[in-house]
Amino acid sequence: MEEFLLIIVIVLAAVVFSAHRNINRLKKRVEALENGGGVAAARAKPAAGAEPAIEPIARAKAGKDDDDEGDIGWASNVAQGPWMRAQASEVAANDRSERAAVNWEHMLGVRLPVWGGAALLLFAAFLFAAYAMEQGIFTPAVRVWACGIGSGVFLAAAALVRWRGIANFERISGALAAVAIGLGYATCYLATSVFHFWPVAWGAVGSGLVALVAIAIALVFGRMVLVLGLLGGYLAPGFLGELPDGWTLLGYLCMVLVASHAVAAWRGWWTSALFSSGLALLWGLGWGWLSFGFGQWADGLPLTLWLLAVAMVPVAAELIMPLSEKSEIMRRDGPIAAAGGSVLMLILLGIESQIGTPFWPGFVAWLAFNSLASVLRPRRMDLAGVAMVGFAAALVIWRDPEPGVRVGVLIPALPILLGAAVIHIVAGRAPRIWASAGMATLMVALLTALVDFDGWAGARDVPQVWAGLCGGLAIVVVGILFAVRRTSASTQIAPPLAAGASGLVSVAIGLLVEPGYYALSAALQVAGLGLVFWRYGLRILLYLAVLYLVAYLGLIALGHAIATDFAADVSQWPYGEFVPVVALDDAPWMVLIVPGLALLAGATLFASAARDRLIGAIDFVGISTLALGVHLVIAPLAGDDPVRNVFEYGPLWFPLQLGIGAAGLWVAARSDRQGLFLGGSIVAVLAGLALVRLAIVPVADFWPVIAVRGIAAFNLATLTLVLASALLVAIGRLMRPTGGAAGRWAGNGFQALGGVTAFVAMLIAIRHGFHPDLLQGETLRVERYAYTGGMLAFAFGLLWLGTVRDAQAIRIASLGVALATVGKLFIFDMGGLEGLWRIGSFLGLGLALLAVSWFYARFVFGVGGHQTGGDGAGGHMAHARP
Repeated sequence: MEEFLLIIVIVLAAVVFSAHRNINRLKKRVEALENGGGVAAARAKPAAGAEPAIEPIARAKAGKDDDDEGDIGWASNVAQGPWMRAQASEVAANDRSERAAVNWEHMLGVRLPVWGGAALLLFAAFLFAAYAMEQGIFTPAVRVWACGIGSGVFLAAAALVRWRGIANFERISGALAAVAIGLGYATCYLATSVFHFWPVAWGAVGSGLVALVAIAIALVFGRMVLVLGLLGGYLAPGFLGELPDGWTLLGYLCMVLVASHAVAAWRGWWTSALFSSGLALLWGLGWGWLSFGFGQWADGLPLTLWLLAVAMVPVAAELIMPLSEKSEIMRRDGPIAAAGGSVLMLILLGIESQIGTPFWPGFVAWLAFNSLASVLRPRRMDLAGVAMVGFAAALVIWRDPEPGVRVGVLIPALPILLGAAVIHIVAGRAPRIWASAGMATLMVALLTALVDFDGWAGARDVPQVWAGLCGGLAIVVVGILFAVRRTSASTQIAPPLAAGASGLVSVAIGLLVEPGYYALSAALQVAGLGLVFWRYGLRILLYLAVLYLVAYLGLIALGHAIATDFAADVSQWPYGEFVPVVALDDAPWMVLIVPGLALLAGATLFASAARDRLIGAIDFVGISTLALGVHLVIAPLAGDDPVRNVFEYGPLWFPLQLGIGAAGLWVAARSDRQGLFLGGSIVAVLAGLALVRLAIVPVADFWPVIAVRGIAAFNLATLTLVLASALLVAIGRLMRPTGGAAGRWAGNGFQALGGVTAFVAMLIAIRHGFHPDLLQGETLRVERYAYTGGMLAFAFGLLWLGTVRDAQAIRIASLGVALATVGKLFIFDMGGLEGLWRIGSFLGLGLALLAVSWFYARFVFGVGGHQTGGDGAGGHMAHARP
C-alpha cells in the first residue's frame, strides 16, 4: 500500500513540477522574443551609439514586469524558431559576460573597508557600554539614553554623508545607518532585559519601531540595512528576557514580515524577501517547538495565523510594482518556498497536537488561500499545485488520524482543490496538467481513506461500500468524458480522466476480490492504462504503467516476505500493517495468474500503439508471473516424490508451461516484442530442464517407480510426453528464425529434446502395457522384442518425417535409432533365441534394413528402377539439399 500511495504522490509532484516548468519556459520565451527585437535593431544600426545595444541587455536583466494580470501563452503561438533562440542566446551570453567581470581591487579597496569599519564602530560602542558598566561611570538610565542618542547620531551622520555626496557616499552612508540600527536594538535590549526599565511589551514595541525604521530607511540606504533590520527584528523578541504573549508576538512578527516584503517588493530585492521568509519559518519552527515542549496547545491560534501569514505575505508582496532590478528566480520560487515551509509545520503540528487545536483548520485555510491565489493570479497558478502536493503529503504522513478530524479536513479540502483545477481547465490553462493533478489528488484521498479508516469504516470493514463508491466515481468521470467529448479541451483532459476512471475501477475490483489486497489493483491498472494509451497515445501513461508494475512487484514481494517471516518487521513501517500478508503459494490465482494476464493484456495494448523497451519489461514480468502462478497451482499435486507422481501433475504442468513459452515466442515473432521473446524463452528452458530431470533421466534406470494412470498406449504418460514433444518441436521452430545464431542452436536443441521425449513416450507406453503397476516387474523376452519393434518403427517414422520435411538432421537421427536397434538385437535379444525364433529375427531385421535402403534410394536420393545408358551408378539426387 505504501508503494501504491507513493506512486500517486510522485505523479502529483511530477505534474506540479511540469506545470511549474512550463510556466517558466513560456515566460522566458515571451521575454526573449520581446528582447530579441532590440538586439536585432542594435545589429542593424551599429553606428547609432552604444545606448541601443545596451538597452535590451538591461531589459533582460531587469526583466519585463510580470505583475500584469492575465494568462501568459497558455493559448499563444509564440515563435520558437532558430531566430528566437539565437536572440535569447545572445542576450543570455551578454548578461553572463557582464556579470562575470569582477573588479577585485574595487571590492577590496572600496566595499570591504566600508562594512569592516561599520562593524568596528558597532563593536566599539558595545565595548564602551561594557566599560561604563564595569567602572560605574554612568547611571543605568544614562547608559540607555547614551545608546539611544548614539543611534540617532549615527543615523544623522548617515543622512549627512548621503546629502553631501562624498566619494563612495552610498556605501558609507549605508554602513553608518546599519550602525545606527544596531545601536537602536541595543537600546531596547538594555532597557528591557538588562536594566528592566521597560516591561516586555514595551521592549517588543521598541524593537518593532526600530525594525520598521530599519526597513523604511533601507529604501534610501540600501539592502544591507534591510538585512540587518530583519536580523534584529526577528531576533529581538528572543532577547527581551521572556517572550511576549502569543497575540503580541503575532502582531510584532507580522509587522516585520509585512514591512520587509513590502520594501523588498518595491525595490525588487527578492533575495531579501526570501531571506525574510526563511527567518519567519525559523520563528514558526521555534514557536511550535516551545508550544510542544510546554503543552501550550490552547494558544495554538496565534501560531496558526503566523504560519498562514508566512504563506500569504510573499504572494501579496508581488502585487507591488517593482522599480528596478529583481531576481526572477527568487521572485518565482520565494512564495513557493514560504508556502511549502508553512504547510509542513502546520501538518506536523496538527499530527502532534490534541483534538480541537486550530492547526488542521489552519491547514484547510492554507489550501483555500493557495487555490484562490492561483485562480485570481493565473501567473501564480503553480500555488494550486503546491496546495495539492501539500494535501497529498498531509494525508500520507498523517498516521492513525481521528476519523472525525480526517473527515473534517477532507470535506472542505477536496472541493477547494478540485474546484481550482476545474477553473484552470475551463480557462484553458494547461488543462491536461490540471486534469491529471485533480485525478491524482482524488486518488490519494480515496486510497488513504481506505486504510486510515480501518477499524471504523475502512476497506476491511465495509469493502462493498468503498467498491460502490469507487464505481460511482468512475461512472461520474466517464460521464464527464462523454459530456466534454465534443469540446476543444476534450483531447487534453480525456487521457488523465480516462486513466483515473480505470484506476477507480481497478480499486473497486480489488476490493470485491480481496479487501485490502492492492497488488491486484496495481496490476489491473496496468491493463487499464494500456487501454487508455491505445485510445489516446499519451506516452506518460506508459511511464505511469511502469510505476504501477513496480508497485505490484513490491507489494507481492513484501507480502510474501512477511508471510514467510523473512521480513516480519515490515509491518512496523508506515502503512506496513496494510501490506497484504499473502504467501505466493497460498493464493497464486489472485497474486500471480490474474495479475500476469492483466499485465500481458496491458502490454499488448501498449504494443499495438507504440514500440518501447518499457513495454518489454511489462511483457517479461507478465509472462513470468503467469508461469510462476501456474507452477504454484499445480505443484501441490507432486506430493513428496515428484518423480513417482510425475504423470499425476505432468499432464497439466508440462503442457501448460511449455504452452506459455510457445505462446510468448509465437506472439513475439509476429509483433517484435522482445520482452515476450525473452520471457517465453526462459519459461521454455526451465520447463524443458524440468522435463529432462523428472521424466527422461529417471527412465534410464530401467525402471523407476512411476505411477501411470490409464491403459496401454492410452495413458497419462503418453498424453504428457506426446504433448510436450510437440510443444518442444514448435518452440524450436519459433526460436530458430528470431534468435540469431544462438536462437538456431537453441532451436535445434529444443527439437532434439522433442524427439527424445517422443522416444521415451514410446518406451513408457510399451513398459506400461506389460507392467501397469508402477512400471515394476521382470522384463520378459516378449517385452524386449516389443522394444525392438517399437524402436524400429520409431526409426521409420523419423525417416519418413525427415524425408517429407527435407530435414537431414531428422533422417540422420532415424539412422541412429536404426543402428541402435541393430545393436540391441545383437547384444540383448539374440542371446536367448534358438531355432526358428533366431532365424525369424535375423530375417525380419534384414528385411527392415533393406527397406531402409530402398526408402533412402527412392525418396531421398531419387535413384530410379531402370538404368539408361552405360551409367553403372545410375540415377540422380532428387533433392538439392543433402
